[in-house]
Amino acid sequence: MVAKRHYRTHLRALGAAVFLALCGVAPAAAQSDGGVDPDLLAKELANPGGALSSMNNKLEVRWYDGKLPGAGDQQSYTYVFQPVLPFPTASGDTVIFRPAFNFLLDQPFFDAETGTFKKLDGFGNINYDLLYSFGNIDPYVFGVGLVGAFPTASGDRIAIKEWLLGPEVIAAKKFDWGIAGLFFFQQWDIEHQGTDFNVSSLQPLLAYSLGSGVTIGPSGTITYDWNASSGNEWTVPVGLNIGKTTTLGNLPIKYSVALEYNVVRPKNFGPEWKATFSITPVTRNPFLRKR
Repeated sequence: MVAKRHYRTHLRALGAAVFLALCGVAPAAAQSDGGVDPDLLAKELANPGGALSSMNNKLEVRWYDGKLPGAGDQQSYTYVFQPVLPFPTASGDTVIFRPAFNFLLDQPFFDAETGTFKKLDGFGNINYDLLYSFGNIDPYVFGVGLVGAFPTASGDRIAIKEWLLGPEVIAAKKFDWGIAGLFFFQQWDIEHQGTDFNVSSLQPLLAYSLGSGVTIGPSGTITYDWNASSGNEWTVPVGLNIGKTTTLGNLPIKYSVALEYNVVRPKNFGPEWKATFSITPVTRNPFLRKR
């Protein structure tokens, strides 16, 4: 119990730190931008096929609802660390690897034997995508690749412990005001040792620049679970994301906050609201030789 309270305290402190940074640090840092154009940097960070290396830190807070008893009283926290690692090719294209490491706190699951919800803490699966982004087609952005997950979860109550794999496609166009496009991906379980997994996802890509490194756009990913029972297949969020790109000393960094409401969600149990707080430093890819 002491260890659990220890993790909870630190994770909530991280959320508070992100919130304070959004409210106070970013405006102060904007006074000395170190020569970096925050608008150009913000637009490039919004481009999923871009060549910028970064280290994204996210705190996600979810509030749940559903027909199961006690569903509306559930809340969970997830910390996600996702480095973006671009590798330029000789042809001018870019291979981008994005692994995501998840730590879940207060993850709820329904215990059918007791008829109540219980909570778990632990590591989730390592999600990833490997994208081949085509160069020299500016202002268009197009990439194809693979998306999946490694079964690293602490238990099957935390996440489905299956090897997941499937295709992804990104298509977008850059404008003077920002970027707009779509990101589609599909995942299946490839071992079939447990629960069948077959989920399609579509993420709108839209970032509108308001100037001074501030961007605004929708947040959320539409998903369809092909194996879910009737009424539990769709999750359709409506959300808003606001970001601020600036510098801390000579370090380019993006702060963002997003809020989503799932207007369509699984009827038995699923997230109703999600808030996300992010800090994303722009760094050099550590796996490339320094020139």
